[in-house]
Amino acid sequence: MRAVLSGLAGVLACLLLPVALASTWTASVATDTDRYVDTVRPLAADEAVQRAVERRLTGRVLAAVDGTALGDRFGDTLGTVARSAVRRVLESPAFEDAWAEANRAAHEQVVRELEDDQDASRGMSISLAPVARAVLRELGVPAPATPVDVSIQVLDAEELDRASTAYRLVDRLGRVLPVVWVVLVALALLLARRRMGALARLGVGCALTSLALIGAVWLLRGYLARRAPALDQDVVEQVWWAATADLRTASLIAAAAAAAVALGAGLALAVGRRMTGRRDR
Repeated sequence: MRAVLSGLAGVLACLLLPVALASTWTASVATDTDRYVDTVRPLAADEAVQRAVERRLTGRVLAAVDGTALGDRFGDTLGTVARSAVRRVLESPAFEDAWAEANRAAHEQVVRELEDDQDASRGMSISLAPVARAVLRELGVPAPATPVDVSIQVLDAEELDRASTAYRLVDRLGRVLPVVWVVLVALALLLARRRMGALARLGVGCALTSLALIGAVWLLRGYLARRAPALDQDVVEQVWWAATADLRTASLIAAAAAAAVALGAGLALAVGRRMTGRRDR
């Protein structure tokens, strides 16, 4: 009976570890707007992000300005003028600041919806209005009375609604799950007949489930990108990958530590058996 309970506690501990890692990341990182902005700010220099923003902005900027006056002023075709202005902004420090401002606003809105239990009907979108204002300043034309309405969709309403349900569950259990994991590990070892063997199995199992979490993050990135509009897919992939960097790092550390424990326990078992064999001779 003890062996069965030990094995059950060990299996539950292995399965719970990635959930505990994800819950800790959600509670301490995912809802921290400053940390999120610091994480995605470097994406302003990413070529895929810049291409997507350029495609989104050029047409909207053209629609927002007086095309005849602008074309006459620059002595060039309006499309060329707008694209050049967008490109200059994207390659300037102004874009990094505007990108950070847009991401801050998007993240703060999502956190409010998650924490206030609101209906997540709008999804998560990164408004490019700050970037559009910078482009208009570059062109030397006044901003229109109505802000340029252009954004990149990161999460649609359905996915954000699902995320809010998961968040509420994790928020309730986030601080409990790591403690439960420690208790399960302790039970698995205390009830085991051969503790080194149980420790080795725990190490292998926890390493595998930690790596499985990284695989799940990778698969989810692709799934969310496919659900986004075609023009936004590259940005969604980059934002999601950057935003989950801490979670993937924690999973790698957990997998490495678990593998080291498994290796150490395995070596201890091998040494113990060799010494037992020598004594029996």
